[in-house]
Amino acid sequence: MNQTPLPRMEKSNHHFIPRHWLKRFRGDDDHLWVREGDDIRVRGVGDVMASDYLYTTYSARFSGSDELENELGKIETIQSKSLEHICRLGEPVGPGTRHDLAAILALQVLRHPDVLVWGRRRAILFAELVLKIKKMSIDEFLEIVAPALDEAHPEWLYEEIQGRPEGDLEVELAEIKARSPQHPELAETDTLSALTRVCSSLHAFNMRVLDIRDGDGSFVLGDTPAPQDGLANGFTVPLSKRVAVAASRAPLGKLPLIERSWATRDEIDFVNQAQWNRHACLIVGESREALLALPPTRWDDAT
Repeated sequence: MNQTPLPRMEKSNHHFIPRHWLKRFRGDDDHLWVREGDDIRVRGVGDVMASDYLYTTYSARFSGSDELENELGKIETIQSKSLEHICRLGEPVGPGTRHDLAAILALQVLRHPDVLVWGRRRAILFAELVLKIKKMSIDEFLEIVAPALDEAHPEWLYEEIQGRPEGDLEVELAEIKARSPQHPELAETDTLSALTRVCSSLHAFNMRVLDIRDGDGSFVLGDTPAPQDGLANGFTVPLSKRVAVAASRAPLGKLPLIERSWATRDEIDFVNQAQWNRHACLIVGESREALLALPPTRWDDAT
């Protein structure tokens, strides 16, 4: 009997910040400077902002596949061309630019290793909550749980849970906790399924593209470019050593705007401070001097 061949797994080094993005922070000598703690040295683009088998997907038989990594590569090819256009200093911007930036930023948020694990964590937390609800009275449920639910009639959830044997709920919780991050029914990569929703929400943001004049400095990029939560509060993300974007939710009832302007020295410091605040291990830039200057002495609450 002929069987459909399983997808092959040949790639291991998966970048959670694409190489094409990292390359935009190299100096004029094509060197990428990397700061890790107090150590600053030149490193290759292929050696940073990556994790082994991050986007490997698995079948029910736990056979690994490069399918997701390959699909991300196709998206990166498209987004690289968009960034190349956006990162030309003074290039006019419009609704199409905001559309491209929303897609780029949404993917960057969701593909980060720290965010990928959220789906699994939330599944476990929900299973634990279900077990707690099982032991609640309806009044306790309405007082403690219902206000946090986005439901017009939350009673249905309470009734559904009360109809399940407590032993079954305990077994389900134990099974979820025992599953590996590669389990096809609870894969960490499922977080990427929220891409369309996050991208759509970013379409409602005002965006300001900031350009740096020659001699005014440069942007740096940390290993956590965008906030992992609280996006609605506004944020900044460097797109290259000379270009960054500042995003903020448009006021209710107002059409979102996009504009382009020259960055002030304070704005450059603010963007770089935000990268310093969010980075976990590594931060890259065009020169030793740019990284040695971190962190700036102001903007402690930069986002």
